[in-house]
Amino acid sequence: MVNLLHSRRMILVCAGLVALTGMILVLVFGPSPTTRQPIKIGLATTLSGPASTTGVHARNGAMLAVEEVSAKGGVRGRPVELVIKDDKADTEEALRVDQALIDEGVVAILGHYLSTLAVATVPLMNERGILMIGLGSITSALTGLDDQFMRVEIPVDREAPMMAALAYDRLGLRDMVVVYDASNPKIADSWYTHFGKEFGNRGGRVSDVVSFDSRKSFSAPDLARSIIKTRAEGMFLVTSGMHGALICQHLRRLGSTITVVASGWTFPSPDFLSNGGLAVEGTVSVSGFEEVPSSKRAVAFRQAYERRFGTKPTEPSQNGYEAAHILLEALAVTDDPGRLKEIILKKKVFQGIGGQIVFDEYGDPIRPAYIVEIRNRHIATLGKAEPAKP
Repeated sequence: MVNLLHSRRMILVCAGLVALTGMILVLVFGPSPTTRQPIKIGLATTLSGPASTTGVHARNGAMLAVEEVSAKGGVRGRPVELVIKDDKADTEEALRVDQALIDEGVVAILGHYLSTLAVATVPLMNERGILMIGLGSITSALTGLDDQFMRVEIPVDREAPMMAALAYDRLGLRDMVVVYDASNPKIADSWYTHFGKEFGNRGGRVSDVVSFDSRKSFSAPDLARSIIKTRAEGMFLVTSGMHGALICQHLRRLGSTITVVASGWTFPSPDFLSNGGLAVEGTVSVSGFEEVPSSKRAVAFRQAYERRFGTKPTEPSQNGYEAAHILLEALAVTDDPGRLKEIILKKKVFQGIGGQIVFDEYGDPIRPAYIVEIRNRHIATLGKAEPAKP
């Protein structure tokens, strides 16, 4: 009996020693390889074709954010891996790459830049319980919805009225033509509807619409002639940066002096300025990006971006950077995909590059906006534009 009790005591002592040894090993060598598995974040945007410039800049901003956090030890001691896919500006491809990212085990997806692709893929996010943070998907079709989508850029239903006020009040325009590309219908329709409504409410008139679908055909000379025939004082441009620049080039060649107001699809793209040259001088817009940084945070971001990529950041760069940092802050609390939006909305206020980003109950942002104009082939900030409140 004594021997039996002694044997039991020895077993308990040995078990305790084994447990203690395990604890010491964890303290000395760190957590097990399983707990150090990388947290995977998906990024899906347009990285090839005519609409790729904005997508590349958004990707670069997200990469910079992930690299900064990884350099500081990652999230809760775990490395962060950014899994990048090209949606090729195609709805079916966007659905395919999003499903591929989910299958690879990402906890959330940053994307897409084109609104039409975001509208097509959000139902998949809802079905799978995966949060998508939009990089530039500002269509009003996604405003005010309790779903698995949120974004960092001001949505069209809040930004378009600011542009209509700019056109009517500051520029003195009363008669405008809207020129839009139907290849991205969710954003084109949103801009046309909300701009036209506010411009009309102020006493202006959208007298004509010139539309085209760049997926099927695009002739800048023909479009320019159609615009001139409308005899409108001003043009509201709802196209990609490249197409908008080419239209402006041919308008000026034909002697048109029409005033150009550019939408948030057209103006943030570096393609508009680089390909438009003197033809886009005087173009005005409203932007969430401060071209000349006025805060330490904005200066630091610009310097880090230029060191990493050898070029100046743009609004899409800022979108990618901010979206990634907001997601990474949420991941510091939980890596449960189903709780990420809840965590972000609970915090509500985040520090963006140009000021605070305040999310409403659905994940749509209220943030600073600026009136900008192209002057001497550079973008000049003319002042702040007050965003409309939800």
